[in-house]
Amino acid sequence: MNSQSRLEISEKVFNLTKYISKKNYGETLTFQELNNFIHEDLSDEYGKNKFKRIMRKVKEALYKEGYVLRSVNNVGYYILKPNQIAGYTYRTFIRKPLNSLYKAQIILDYTKKDGLNTKQKERHNRTVKLNESLIYANTQILEDNEYKNLFD
Repeated sequence: MNSQSRLEISEKVFNLTKYISKKNYGETLTFQELNNFIHEDLSDEYGKNKFKRIMRKVKEALYKEGYVLRSVNNVGYYILKPNQIAGYTYRTFIRKPLNSLYKAQIILDYTKKDGLNTKQKERHNRTVKLNESLIYANTQILEDNEYKNLFD
C-alpha cells in the first residue's frame, strides 16, 4: 500500500468517525450511508474487503469517542447505548477469548506427540501450561466479580 492510499484511508476513517460521533446512541447506520464516505464498490470482493478494513479502523477510533458499533446483518451497524456497552464488551471481548482458550485446551490435549522431538515436546508442554494458567486466571476473575451472572 503506497503513502497516497494510506492517506486516503486515514482521511476516510477520520471523516467517518467524525460523522458517526455526531449521531445519537441507538441509531442504525446503513452500509449505503457509511459507503457515502468510503466510496467503495460493495458488489466486488476487493471493495467489500476495503470497506471492512476501513470500518475496523473507524470502530477502533470510535471507542475513544465513547461509541461502540455492533454489526447488524445485511443492514449496517447499530450505535450501542451506554447501558448496552458493558454486556456487549463482556460477550465480545471477555467471554469469546475464554471460549477460545477452552478450544485450545481440547486441541492441545488431543495432539499426537509421538513424532515430536524433545524441544518440540517442551514447547508443547509450555503451551499447555500457559493455556491452563490463562483459563484459570480468566475464570477466577469472572467468578470473583460475578460477571457471568450479570450478562449471561
